[in-house]
Amino acid sequence: MKNRQTIKTPFIKKPDRICKYALDSPHPDDEVSFNYLSIPFPYCHIHDHWEIFIVTDGALIHTINGKTYSMKIGDACLIKPTDAHYFTFESGKNVKTLTFTVKNEYMQKLCALYGDNLYDELSNSDKLLTERLPVEFITSIIPTILSIQANTLDTEARRFQTKIILNRVIDRFIFSAYNLKEQNPGWFNNFLTMLNNPHLDFDNVADLAKYTPYSYSRLSRIFKNHTGYTIIEYVSSVKINIAKDAFLYTDKTITEVAQEMGFLSISHFNRTFKKFMDMSPSEFRKANKL
Repeated sequence: MKNRQTIKTPFIKKPDRICKYALDSPHPDDEVSFNYLSIPFPYCHIHDHWEIFIVTDGALIHTINGKTYSMKIGDACLIKPTDAHYFTFESGKNVKTLTFTVKNEYMQKLCALYGDNLYDELSNSDKLLTERLPVEFITSIIPTILSIQANTLDTEARRFQTKIILNRVIDRFIFSAYNLKEQNPGWFNNFLTMLNNPHLDFDNVADLAKYTPYSYSRLSRIFKNHTGYTIIEYVSSVKINIAKDAFLYTDKTITEVAQEMGFLSISHFNRTFKKFMDMSPSEFRKANKL
């Protein structure tokens, strides 16, 4: 979704109307519904509900709160009730839009699944939430959309299927907006991936520094700052977590598990296990016997 302007226009067209859920929705008694249409809506308006606007075919111009966006197939945006918007496209062009209309109460319930403050955060944000949906995703939902639109489903099935699709779309919006961006440099993530191998073999922990841009002493400080563990503690925690699963889900002996995890002595394995689990391997297996 491309913003055709870098700043807000000095003149923002005032909304001509308030679009009400009872009139916008083909099923006003449902918490969620949709319109799958091939017509522009050039009238600036706000709502008494939320909208998720998706271009499923072609391209159009969408003006939202005074900013103009070029949208093409796969582009989607979350429209708040207070967002003034309208969209147009050239006459004769093959353009289709899928617009979910969502009652405020249902949007609150959806947001509560992710976090207590998410609804207020979205409501008060000045930032337009946008998403790029893969064409394959759009293609996969259109048959269900058409079945619902053709009234081939009973009321309960229609409501259920509509909510399934909406939830899938909302998930994409939330993940894109709030997922944890990469916090570690690439070399560090590669180093962690290597350490997560329970069969990692090394003679001296200092030798691991050769896989990084730093000396061992510098690497040790960086690693501790990032993870809270020393390198040895981290490697040991990986091994103990896997050993724990072996005790829970297999009949392997303590000796077998210790050897598989690369421990040279049972006493060392027992001490390490107890350090992380606050109990010995035999106590852990007895306490968690299935």
